[in-house]
Amino acid sequence: MSCVSRKEIYKRIEEKLACKIIAYVTGDRQNAQAQLSGDVLPFFVKVLDEIGVTDHIALILYTRGGDIMAAWSVVNLIRSFCNKFTVIVPFHCHSAGTIICLGADEIIMTKQATLGPIDPSYNCPLNPVSQFLPEPYPVSVEQVNAYFQLLESKQIINEAHKARLIEQLADKIHPLVLGQVHKTNSQIKRIADRLLSLSYTDLDVRANVVSFLCSDSGSHDYTINRREARDILRLNIEKPDDPLYEMLKSLYDDFHDELQLSTPFMPISPLINGQQSHDYDLKLCILESTGQNNYCFMQKGKAVVTNNPNNPFANLPTEGCWIQE
Repeated sequence: MSCVSRKEIYKRIEEKLACKIIAYVTGDRQNAQAQLSGDVLPFFVKVLDEIGVTDHIALILYTRGGDIMAAWSVVNLIRSFCNKFTVIVPFHCHSAGTIICLGADEIIMTKQATLGPIDPSYNCPLNPVSQFLPEPYPVSVEQVNAYFQLLESKQIINEAHKARLIEQLADKIHPLVLGQVHKTNSQIKRIADRLLSLSYTDLDVRANVVSFLCSDSGSHDYTINRREARDILRLNIEKPDDPLYEMLKSLYDDFHDELQLSTPFMPISPLINGQQSHDYDLKLCILESTGQNNYCFMQKGKAVVTNNPNNPFANLPTEGCWIQE
């Protein structure tokens, strides 16, 4: 199926739901993961300008996460063009993707669809480093909170002892990083509650959702299925009927094949087989509607044989860009 063929399915969904459809997919292919990022916003504007102000927009969303503020901006941008905003989740919609869902009037989830916690990770040059990793590793809100919860659970009465344990943490994680983690945690809670306030007036529901997604789930890898999102978190969840489910499944299968989500990206494979260099084009993200403004994020790169016996191959990716299809 091509972009043109997918548009036919979009049109059928538009007729069924009486809405305008936008699809946004960030691939999670092994070694070639993409994230929801602010660089997509100008292209969302182009897609929305073509649609114009309308009553109902539904966003088909597949993502493992990304930038929190980009998610916030996507919600506010789309809602400025419509009265009703729906997010359709065919499969994974985690982290920043879940934040977008919180800003929707309703969330349509297939039986295999999952949401996820929104506790963010912070990464900067001051983060801890390891001899086993090429870059500093991210520090998550969940990890820092768990450490302090551990201290509380041990009921450490001696303030000097508690101070030493906190100093040990600060020796491993720069104090500025710890401060930013705390700031980010407060920020994401505010954002989540503000997005929920657009459609949920019950303060207890909002507080429960924010608490669960930011800490009570216990792990950033935790997945929230349709039943839990509806019955436990009490979000406005809808189940697609069989015809809609089949259309969403066809769309996901096609995105899966086009972005090769199940195939690890191995740019050095041709070099192992004797080539001296290998140029590649990699499609990472898709943004589409039924209109003419349809985009994908492409990354170009080159894998080369090196003269370094300790590192005989090198992958030299270039910065990617959004292009119109």
